[in-house]
Amino acid sequence: MAIHDIYHKDKFARGCFNDATNEVTILRGSILNIDLAVTPPSNIAANYRDVGKRIAAGDIRVRTDDRLEVVHDICGLSPSGARVFADGKTGSGWKVWHLVDGGKLLDTLRINQPPVEEHPLTIVKELAKPRQGSVANTLANPTDRSGAPPPGNTGTLTAGQDRSECGYRIAHAQKSLSLVLKHMWCHGFLTNPPPVCVIDSIILRAAAGRGAATHRVPWTRVASLKAYREHLAICKCAAGGHQIAIWELFVFYGGEPPGDLTNEQLQHAKESFLLKNPFAAPPGSYRSRAIHDSLKDVHRSAFGRNPTWRVGERTLARAPVRRRHDQLLIEIYSHYESGVRHTEEHFIEDIAHLVAVMNSEFEKYFR
Repeated sequence: MAIHDIYHKDKFARGCFNDATNEVTILRGSILNIDLAVTPPSNIAANYRDVGKRIAAGDIRVRTDDRLEVVHDICGLSPSGARVFADGKTGSGWKVWHLVDGGKLLDTLRINQPPVEEHPLTIVKELAKPRQGSVANTLANPTDRSGAPPPGNTGTLTAGQDRSECGYRIAHAQKSLSLVLKHMWCHGFLTNPPPVCVIDSIILRAAAGRGAATHRVPWTRVASLKAYREHLAICKCAAGGHQIAIWELFVFYGGEPPGDLTNEQLQHAKESFLLKNPFAAPPGSYRSRAIHDSLKDVHRSAFGRNPTWRVGERTLARAPVRRRHDQLLIEIYSHYESGVRHTEEHFIEDIAHLVAVMNSEFEKYFR
């Protein structure tokens, strides 16, 4: 599953396309060039009525120049239904929406679409298991997604295991999942702070500057849970009495959480993160937009920094590997939003699982 940024051919409406569900979301700020005063063909009359209902509900506003502007993201549309919203015309929407990345028609995704995957927000009971003898088996076995590892399986790497020269690493798994949790917490979809914080060079330097131990291993080289736990301990030491997710939220942009932190101050810090981060959805966004933009941040600052691609494989692998990576992150995140997963040990089990599946399914793309 992957989310693609798209735009209407006339460039007055923007959206995103989910290639797992074939659904389009028209993003707020888009201009809809549809004239509700005309009588539409019968096959799109329901779409015209839907636009009218959304105006009445406040999801679309009439500007002073009589043009229609999207106020809240409009989700769950087919490409052709989104076309009616955008330009009021009947016909295939696959031929009028273009991909921001490359400018190609959305129709190219339909032509080259891989086999349909499960809807990404479905909580699966069991994900793909590592192949016998694969890199993944040297890392971990997948855990049972109900919350507890299967009998005889710790669900984690053993403390001394280190695959620093191989495959998808713990470093990138921890940053990828913790970024998604951070975004969704700041948007209010997680009630409590994530059990861990995002760990990267900025946070480790900030921790060292506050009296914590200096880290010995760069975050991108962390491939064992032992090394990850050492970085986690450094952050906890620097955070003092604060939860490390709250501490990281403040120090990432050079601040410091006050000793008597109020709910208003915390909410302000969350909104500041969303507004300052160019890859974050703005405060008040719908869940689908929040998840979509959190994955863009993951692609930029975590998954895209994996230095273990085989030479010549990076471009070739990008689409299928990113699609599966996104799907796994959303599946894992759903357990945190539902409250099934919420502890530090749950997080560690989950990143070990993420490493195992990624290396099992895409071992050929990595050194």
